[in-house]
Amino acid sequence: MIISELRVHLKSEEEQEMPYNYGHDMLKQIIELASQSAPSNFANELSPKNKKFSISRLQIDNPSENNPYSLNKNDYANFRIFATDPYIIEEFDRILSNSNNFNVFGLNFSIDEISFRTIDLNNRPALPNPVHIFFVTPVSFVSNGIENPFPTPIDFFSSLTRIWDIWFPALEINSQDLLDKMNEIHVKYAKGSVNRIPYEDVFVNGWRGLVKIDFSDNVDRAVLSKLIRLGSLAGVGRLRNSGFGRYRLIFQKRENTD
Repeated sequence: MIISELRVHLKSEEEQEMPYNYGHDMLKQIIELASQSAPSNFANELSPKNKKFSISRLQIDNPSENNPYSLNKNDYANFRIFATDPYIIEEFDRILSNSNNFNVFGLNFSIDEISFRTIDLNNRPALPNPVHIFFVTPVSFVSNGIENPFPTPIDFFSSLTRIWDIWFPALEINSQDLLDKMNEIHVKYAKGSVNRIPYEDVFVNGWRGLVKIDFSDNVDRAVLSKLIRLGSLAGVGRLRNSGFGRYRLIFQKRENTD
């Protein structure tokens, strides 16, 4: 259950202000770089419709507390690319390694370094109960043509199961048993709002903020944990590979009983 991560380190070429952004901004620039690179079949696969990779939003490495979106000259930022197929990671690495500049939404960067690591979902511990999930970009789901701008357990885990089948087609996971127990998985608490975000020629309505998901002892915690950890890298829901539906896990500090 290995996921590869390609982290692209960018250096700011001038003082500039970074807007709040999504992963589809990065994909557009990579597509442009691919058109300037040596011909490759992979260039034809660079599309939001390709569900086999995920690109994070751009983040400043050490943001200022007073102005977290401000970049000075020579400050650093990064974004990450995730996939389980080594070919996909190699092609992204080739495209970016052959490029010097990375200009996105009016900002000027140079590509400083590209680093690589692998993440083994089998080596990650089971998640606590409840699970604290913070959606940093809006998440929504579409079922029978109807948009749901909130991560209900059935929409959330159904999406994660489909992602698992795409990213790990040869590895079965007992997801059906989990889906059969949706009445034992609940959103215990939520704090956030539904954001309306323009995307291409439409608007996407999605939840951004915190949700706490709890579950009964009858739920397979190992399966639930693997699916949620996968989603923290791949995104979840509608347009997840375009930067939407990205979340991070929040772990509560243990009290010191000494």
